[in-house]
Amino acid sequence: MSPFPATRKPQGPVLSASADDEVYGTFLGRRTAPPTSNSPRSKSSGLLRAVGVVGLVLLAVGYVAKSSPSISSFQTETTTTDSIAAEAALSDLQQQFVDNVDAGNMREYLHAYSSVPHSCGTQQDYKTAVYTAEMFESFGIKAEIKEYYTLLSTPVRRHLAILEPTEAARELNLTEAAVAGDVCTSDDTALPPFVAYAATGNVTNSIVFVNFGKPEDFEWLVANNVTLEGKIALVRYGGNFRGLKVMAAEAHGMAGVLIYSDPKEDGFVQGPVYPDGPWRPEDSFQRGSLQYLSLAGGDPMTPGWASVEGSYHLPYEDVKTIPHIPALPLSYGQAKYILQSMGGKEAPAEWQGGLSLPSGYRIGDDEATVVNLDIEIDNKVGPIWDVIGTIEGSEEPDQLVIMGNHRDAWVCGAIDPNSGSSVLLEIARGYGEMLKEGWKPRRTLILGSWDGEEYGLLGSTEYAEDNAEVFKKQAVAYLNVDAMMGPLVSASASPSIAEFLFQTAKAVPANQFYGNETEKSLYEQWVKQ
Repeated sequence: MSPFPATRKPQGPVLSASADDEVYGTFLGRRTAPPTSNSPRSKSSGLLRAVGVVGLVLLAVGYVAKSSPSISSFQTETTTTDSIAAEAALSDLQQQFVDNVDAGNMREYLHAYSSVPHSCGTQQDYKTAVYTAEMFESFGIKAEIKEYYTLLSTPVRRHLAILEPTEAARELNLTEAAVAGDVCTSDDTALPPFVAYAATGNVTNSIVFVNFGKPEDFEWLVANNVTLEGKIALVRYGGNFRGLKVMAAEAHGMAGVLIYSDPKEDGFVQGPVYPDGPWRPEDSFQRGSLQYLSLAGGDPMTPGWASVEGSYHLPYEDVKTIPHIPALPLSYGQAKYILQSMGGKEAPAEWQGGLSLPSGYRIGDDEATVVNLDIEIDNKVGPIWDVIGTIEGSEEPDQLVIMGNHRDAWVCGAIDPNSGSSVLLEIARGYGEMLKEGWKPRRTLILGSWDGEEYGLLGSTEYAEDNAEVFKKQAVAYLNVDAMMGPLVSASASPSIAEFLFQTAKAVPANQFYGNETEKSLYEQWVKQ
């Protein structure tokens, strides 16, 4: 019997000859070229922070798993560093778990996840699902791969060129620059820069600079008699979600959108750029989803119900939570060619960005800068794979505590999401060690490795919709482990569990980020940073 039963009947192997097809179901996604390299894609910075997070999340889960069904109310936390009293003592079992956390394991998991690009629905994404399920099972945790069929999005053709003015005419480079020492940036199995759920289209018209594309930005343009109908918007990242930028542009009758990262918000204005620092270099593109997440997350074609095999999917033309105009991301290294060619009104002072332009940032209402935007995006339904690990509770098995993190990445995802996925595996390993000694949680624990988060919270939403009636009655809490970077302590919670989060942070020993820390607990480090 398959240890990880598929949620549908197998339809034949697609991967190279491997027993995995019999064990874990099938891969039916888009074909991708085989990886060209297995060399490491990321450094291990942040693993020390991850050790602390493992302890914090583990004890948080342990608290919810062992506490009574009702969680008492609490007063707002006002404790300062100077008034931190005796921290809550760890139980022997909790101390054993914390002592068992191994940064070396997380480094190994991080390398396994980050060694190749793994966008959702791809062959490499499927392999990460198999890897995660195998690891859960190796820890003694029951694992299952849940397959859903959601709207996916893949770039087929991308072309952008400045046509006018003549002296500025050029085809823009839509290839992301490689960074020396980071082989992921030159891996040709990665999807090229694009924004998911953009529509296929070929548009030629003048450019209008719309700042962040917020409602007040469009209000200013309308109030200043700037023609928007049929134009192509040039909008900068920041201020609001990218999907809402395109949504607003489409609502104002614009025919296409170009989204770029301005160095004022994400680049050399902020500090050293990658690889010398964390900020975006001039030839880096920010990928992302255009789904209107403030309206709904999950599969855009199955709003409110799970996208299991055979379920009804809305026609693409009827989907209301994605745009229906073409859009592309740009690096600021390429966006500057458009910006410096633009004329018309001077943009307001607060719209001026970080690029040094001869005439500053202009609106483009003189219609002198004309571009051709021509893209083909394959928006079609395909499979994604959640991995679910289950540890049955001993006293209240019908009560569910859920902990998860997404697994898919736009490229290799060393930070987002693999740093969190590595922590999730180390937590699972720790639970597995305790299971071997006879421990069981009070309530049932569910560990979820979600797919398709980058496209719009696909995997987690579909799983929740698939189990909606059960979760409404039996779910107690959800804890998320996501991206982490650098020597920082961070956590957030809904008010009902904020107090126990504070107490947990006080109980977990301080992390030795640099080796000379004087703080005694994570809470104390949290307060001081």
